[in-house]
Amino acid sequence: MSKSRYLQASASALAGLALVGCATTAPTTQAAAVQNSEFSKPTPEDIAIISRADPLAQVQYWNEQYNLHPVDLDISLAFTRALRQINSFERAAEVANLAVVSHPQNAEMFIELGRAHASQGKSREALRAYSRALAINPNDAYPYAAVGIILDRESKHDAAQKAYAEALIRDPERPKTLANYGLSLALSGNLSDAEDKLRQASGMPGATMRIRQNFALVLGLQGKFDEARTVALQDAPNGIADRNTDFLAQMIGGNAQLQAISDVAEAQDAPQAAPSQNVQTAALTEPTTTPTPQPAQATSTTAAKRPRRARRGTLVTGSPN
Repeated sequence: MSKSRYLQASASALAGLALVGCATTAPTTQAAAVQNSEFSKPTPEDIAIISRADPLAQVQYWNEQYNLHPVDLDISLAFTRALRQINSFERAAEVANLAVVSHPQNAEMFIELGRAHASQGKSREALRAYSRALAINPNDAYPYAAVGIILDRESKHDAAQKAYAEALIRDPERPKTLANYGLSLALSGNLSDAEDKLRQASGMPGATMRIRQNFALVLGLQGKFDEARTVALQDAPNGIADRNTDFLAQMIGGNAQLQAISDVAEAQDAPQAAPSQNVQTAALTEPTTTPTPQPAQATSTTAAKRPRRARRGTLVTGSPN
């Protein structure tokens, strides 16, 4: 049986197996494993095949590879990413922590470590890992963007905005970072500048539905309902866009204050929290964990008086990307 056919059969069989969390018995040296062709490191063809398998099968495959090649950088990176894909963040952090010992000058591995920590809500550890990544590669925009999200979660919006600005200096064509910058400005009450950032982001190649819906939200929060509806119509059916803008008009008519902008989490790296505010926006779109929303000047008394509105006050933006 050829190696690629063996891998395909293995991936299919692994799909129904339970995840094995720990290594079994690994060879004493990497060289001993390579002596057998079945235990040699994966080829690009192998990687392409396993990448089409279901997430659990991918974790099983990379777990076996990691047991055979525990200090290989590429395998450690792939295993960490596969673990994060199934929300096994603690195990991902363990693998990444061991890998940075063997590869202390690899910025990418420190970024993976930061992601794994941030996905567990360990902000201090995540910031430390991103700082190490920047010490190795200060021209990388991603760690700055990731730091911005963590700082926003901690309500340190001014510092977060400086981090986004640093990311955009290094890579101006990052619509997600620009959109996050805009949401951070909105969280700190600066809706006019938030609109400018989100307008730029929504017009960039690669702008997502989430970016456009957040742009529509910020427009609506300033009473610009016609333009908000036009933006919302790019991704939502006519009736849904009407419901969104009608809700915004109703909410702002009763209270011109910004009620809430929630979910500054990265959907691809962490589960979404249940919405708990009057308005739910799309998530910030870089890294990781579920934050505590920061309502502006909303009191517990007000919330208690409006339980029904809180339940029906979620923008209908369709399924997130």
